[in-house]
Amino acid sequence: MAKSTRTETIFLVAAVLGILLVSSGATLYFSGSLTSATASGDEPGLGYQTVTLTDAQVECEKYARAELGSRIKALAVDTHSTRFDSMDKRYKVFFIAELYDSGDRKGVTKSFHVNCLTRGERATVAQFSIAEDKEQKTKAIQREEGGVFGWPL
Repeated sequence: MAKSTRTETIFLVAAVLGILLVSSGATLYFSGSLTSATASGDEPGLGYQTVTLTDAQVECEKYARAELGSRIKALAVDTHSTRFDSMDKRYKVFFIAELYDSGDRKGVTKSFHVNCLTRGERATVAQFSIAEDKEQKTKAIQREEGGVFGWPL
């Protein structure tokens, strides 16, 4: 009788371990963790990647520096506009750039808006554009007389 109890215990432990292994394997398979990058058609060797806004920003900055080279005096991220667009599944990174007219870094600089779109699943640049900031800078109009609302003092 002791032998059948021991056999039953071993069988029960083996069954529980088998269920755990099958359950874990199925979870990994259906979550996509076991499939390779080449099976899904992506570039080989990439595997699973989590791309963040910082990754997209760094990639766009590298791309901008490669494109514009020594013309760059300053390059700053527009943190108010930079975002992940869930409709397009892309990161949209915007910069304000101060650029020289030529690569010799002489003369005056002009302000430019740099727009960079990266793919959401990989931090690679999909679209890159530069536009000069031609918005006219106006001075505040001050009245000679009156308070804040134009009322007499």
